[in-house]
Amino acid sequence: MSLKSVEMQIALPRTHEAGKISNQQQQQGQLLQEHAAENTEKQLERKRKMVHQSEQKEELHLKERQSKEHSPVERQHQNQKNKKKRQKESKHPYKGKQIDISG
Repeated sequence: MSLKSVEMQIALPRTHEAGKISNQQQQQGQLLQEHAAENTEKQLERKRKMVHQSEQKEELHLKERQSKEHSPVERQHQNQKNKKKRQKESKHPYKGKQIDISG
């Protein structure tokens, strides 16, 4: 199969265009991969920040809870509750407080 000079004038530029197009397609695939990788990194970074922020909120919440538990008013209230519980537990209708060991 031989090509005439007129056909060669048409065929050479087209092969050059085909090479450019295939190169562009290859680069486009690489760009898509890079873009996807960047998006993944951004998502991971956002998730890390969210976890860090939620941990900080939890720490603050725990500190607030501990400060409430350790406040004098709260301790006094807790002591009163404990005293009432002990009084209810100690009053029993038929059990005595002394142990009879003399068999």
